[in-house]
Amino acid sequence: MGKSEKHIITANEILSIFEERGRYLALANSYVKDFSTAEEIVQQCIFGLVQAKESQYVYDPKAFFASSVRNRCLNYLKRKSRECSIDDGSGLKERIDLEIGWLESGAGTEESLTDFPELLKKAREQMHALTYDVFMAKRLDRMSYKEISRMFRISESRVHYEMHRAAGIFRKVFSDYGLLLLFSCMMLMSL
Repeated sequence: MGKSEKHIITANEILSIFEERGRYLALANSYVKDFSTAEEIVQQCIFGLVQAKESQYVYDPKAFFASSVRNRCLNYLKRKSRECSIDDGSGLKERIDLEIGWLESGAGTEESLTDFPELLKKAREQMHALTYDVFMAKRLDRMSYKEISRMFRISESRVHYEMHRAAGIFRKVFSDYGLLLLFSCMMLMSL
């Protein structure tokens, strides 16, 4: 069976997706900016895939699954946007609407969604351990600069430096693949 042929998703393909759920969790978290919500979305997608596996004819199961995660994240963000007041001064509604616009624009195509984990891995390989750890503490764990400073026993200005260093590496990796818009939206959404 060629990769370009549509076929029913197999149990082995679902198992492979489940084993790589951390990649999809990172993807969902990059959209919704909440780790527990991202976990719930990925779990719902896996459960939905298991339930409907006999009726899912796809070309690429991983791209299909990434698209499912993207769509559930989009639905979550739309609900959250409706729940936000028009202007509460926090800028939350504006950031959510920016993310919705980005997702609806098609910037998160199935191909770029499945390449996303590889791009993250490539960026990680170019970073010093401290730079990566500081970046992950800020973006994934949502820690403040002060908390990161205490955790790694470095100054807040050093945390700021490491964040800029990581941003430069991500900017280069993502622009090499024409995904600078994705990177820019990620960085804006997490400010």
